[in-house]
Amino acid sequence: MPISGSLTFRQVAVLEDRLAKSGSTESHFLDELNDLRSALDATSMSKKQAEAQVQANTEARDRLAEANASLSARALTMADDFEQEKKALKDRLEEEIEALKIRVRESEEDADEQKMRGQSQRIQLLDEVSAVLYTLRS
Repeated sequence: MPISGSLTFRQVAVLEDRLAKSGSTESHFLDELNDLRSALDATSMSKKQAEAQVQANTEARDRLAEANASLSARALTMADDFEQEKKALKDRLEEEIEALKIRVRESEEDADEQKMRGQSQRIQLLDEVSAVLYTLRS
């Protein structure tokens, strides 16, 4: 009888270990989700700073264009280049933001899925522990 009892305690230890590991996995996904949210916030802040710089550059360009009327052709070329760079920067930042949003959404879905799996595993493990304890009491 003591041998089967110790096997049951080993089973309980294994089940408890599996339960702890499932919590660790869930924690890892939550950490990754937080990292992605931080990256999204940093990229959004960079975009705002870039837009402020673009605005300041636009104002400086306008003042120079007025002061240098004789160089209007060159100023127009520079303005076109600037607008293309501005658009390229804006497009790139928007693409990065969208990509990060997608990653955040996917991570949230993965985290939710892991949470559900973890809860299901914990319920199953608790049921198994309960069954083992029930058999021990019988």
